[in-house]
Amino acid sequence: MASLSDTALLEQTRLAIDALTTGGASQYSIAGRSVTKLDLPNLWKQVTMLEARIRSAARGCATVVRFQEPG
Repeated sequence: MASLSDTALLEQTRLAIDALTTGGASQYSIAGRSVTKLDLPNLWKQVTMLEARIRSAARGCATVVRFQEPG
């Protein structure tokens, strides 16, 4: 499966926020197990991050992230 572009992911994230804020269930429990389907604070963080990446790409900038082993 191909990954979504930042623009497509931003649209999907906004749709998830819309679904949550217009009556969608964000959390439910079945047989003693709790499931969080949508987390509004994290969705808003994702919107902010994606908007910044889209703006940077439009300016021709790139963000480089380097991961390293702890310790």
